[in-house]
Amino acid sequence: MSMENKDKSEAVNAQIISMLERHGFQGWGTGGGCMAMVKSFADGTRCMITDNDAGIDNLENEMCIGLETAEGDPILCITTKGADNIFIDDHWFNSVDYSFKR
Repeated sequence: MSMENKDKSEAVNAQIISMLERHGFQGWGTGGGCMAMVKSFADGTRCMITDNDAGIDNLENEMCIGLETAEGDPILCITTKGADNIFIDDHWFNSVDYSFKR
């Protein structure tokens, strides 16, 4: 990846993390140096978002979105692999196409 594309990729990733934080997600260490963006709900369930390498450094290219019980048991997992376009519709703010063309 060229330095220009790397800079663009990092900027897009930072925008995604910022948007998630505006909606109540927080960075959360999941163990072993891994990281997720997590939002907890009143009933104890959690929505976790990571890239496919159990981190948050590559969200602009791939995502794993999971829902788990208060006890940490998985309910649902949606994974994108090598997506050319990931569109996030941010209903409370502006809809932004966070696509990153390789």
